[in-house]
Amino acid sequence: MLDCATSRPTAATAGIAVCFAHLQDLPVSTMLAVLSAQERARAARIRHHEAWRQFVLTRGLLRLMLADVTAAPAENFAIDDGGGNAPTLTDNPWNVSFNVSHSHDCVVVAVGHEALGVDVERVSHSSGHEQLATVCYHPRERQFLDTQTPGDKAEAFFDIWTRKEARLKATGQGFRVDPAHFCTVPFDRPVSVEDTEADGQIWYTRPLNAPTGYKAAIASVSPSSTIRHIEAATLTGKHAPLERPLQATPWISKTTHQAARRT
Repeated sequence: MLDCATSRPTAATAGIAVCFAHLQDLPVSTMLAVLSAQERARAARIRHHEAWRQFVLTRGLLRLMLADVTAAPAENFAIDDGGGNAPTLTDNPWNVSFNVSHSHDCVVVAVGHEALGVDVERVSHSSGHEQLATVCYHPRERQFLDTQTPGDKAEAFFDIWTRKEARLKATGQGFRVDPAHFCTVPFDRPVSVEDTEADGQIWYTRPLNAPTGYKAAIASVSPSSTIRHIEAATLTGKHAPLERPLQATPWISKTTHQAARRT
């Protein structure tokens, strides 16, 4: 099923590839076309429109990113949803890792040849940040926030939060680990770990160039991997037009019906 002969990593695909997209800008038909039969059946069972849209577009973008990094067809990847853990590839001759995050209408996908985690968050100026930091932030991270001006505190809060969540996703442990037990500041140093659940792996976090109004960060085992940003339009433009009929879903049927009434 997988075309291993033409998918060895090359210099062009080294480092970590990252793609940001607003879901509203992604073509539904293209994303549906690259899903597996199982994913298309799963999508057809989703009855909430926003949940359906998020699954189809996010999973489609992930497949296009995997294809870009490995040179294998986007439709051919066997993705194991992990049963509550992060999804992985069932067959992975390219030795790639990937991670996905979304916030509101923004999604980010990261793919690389090393363990990694990624997070994106829309910046808000909620008064609840300080209370959340009290529970989730390491004492040194709280001290860092205390040095910020009132106007800069929200940005600083999400600088830390995205790094912490990226690291939690990179380890695969998620919030089963107390996020206050490790520290992401100073930002130019490895993440320091003070909990007993650490596996001995050293992690580094870096900010990503997120869309306006968002913060994003990536955690990886290398402090110097090249970050290659890919435009979503470039990925979708490379994919051939849809050539097979779409499996019926309530949302496609509704859209088609509305379009017919307008003609």
